[in-house]
Amino acid sequence: MAHSTMQVVDGRYHPECGCFYGIATTTQDCYKPDCHFSSRHSCKINSKAMPICSGIRMMGSPARNPIRISPTPCPNCSREIREGLPPSTLFGGRARR
Repeated sequence: MAHSTMQVVDGRYHPECGCFYGIATTTQDCYKPDCHFSSRHSCKINSKAMPICSGIRMMGSPARNPIRISPTPCPNCSREIREGLPPSTLFGGRARR
């Protein structure tokens, strides 16, 4: 199934450790009439005033948009390095908020 409408997470990316910190989230509209999340979506109404909708009901996974790229490890990974732990043992390149 195609996922058209999606969330875009702007954030800071640390390529040194692979961590991504989200700063802001926006939703991109696909403008497809069969997508439940689109502003152009319209459901038919049945006799009991309940929407009958056979369109796309799943939104795609959030996309990471690195608007800042830091050449150093993130603060958490830097702390782990200072404490002598292997880098990225806590979060290991996962998205953080």
